[in-house]
Amino acid sequence: MKSKKLILCLAVVLGMMGSARLWAQSATVTYSLPEAIPVLGHSLLLLLGAALAGVAVFWLRHRPALSRNVSVALLASGVVMAGSASLWFSQNTQAVAAATNILFSENSSPVEVTTFPAELTNDLSVPATLRSIAISGCSTTELLTGTCSVGATLEASGGSCLIESICASNPLSGEVCFSSNEFATEDPWVICDINETEAWISADTGGTYNALAICQGLGYDTVGQQGGTCGNVCGYCEGTTSCENPGARTFDGGGGDITAMSNTVQWTCVNNPG
Repeated sequence: MKSKKLILCLAVVLGMMGSARLWAQSATVTYSLPEAIPVLGHSLLLLLGAALAGVAVFWLRHRPALSRNVSVALLASGVVMAGSASLWFSQNTQAVAAATNILFSENSSPVEVTTFPAELTNDLSVPATLRSIAISGCSTTELLTGTCSVGATLEASGGSCLIESICASNPLSGEVCFSSNEFATEDPWVICDINETEAWISADTGGTYNALAICQGLGYDTVGQQGGTCGNVCGYCEGTTSCENPGARTFDGGGGDITAMSNTVQWTCVNNPG
């Protein structure tokens, strides 16, 4: 079994297979298993008890000259030790299963979730408790919604919980050629290019744009470069261009304040260093 196997498998649900990724958002989930350390001690106790009982039986059968009382005492001690260990194992099957999982390296590093909604499913034979859920990438207030929460326990062999969203206001869709309208002025804009570290946005026929708010709505921190387009869409003074056929990424610094860029403009959305 591979040492990189995840204890929690991620399943994207609610029809999200065809939806756009929400850039920059993530939830890092750490978890814990039932305590498995006592398994070693009780295993040794079981072996020791069996060994003492075996030695006592051997002496009783093959060395009757030895003190019968000593042999009987060893036999009784061995039976008590082995019986005590066996009783513990019968009452702590989860710890035994947890020890098996650890032995075969099914324990994994924290699980990172980047697409929402997402279902966390426990494929192990022991329960897994969610120890922490660290959220990053929200443009507004963090707000974890769904059935997953710190301290929740996922039952063995298929127990699950759902992370619906992690931010109070979800980013807009993050696909090339996604278009929308500026929040206040309703002027159209379009995504020319996008990845996890940068987005290239262009006015779609012109208007007035709060570029900073649009960038933060997409999950980025701020505006990077900016400039005019000479009337182009996703290009700079070079004829017919579009999100399907973008032109040069030339930024001449025009457009004015990043919270009120005007006319035919384009800009990039970036994250702050660190």
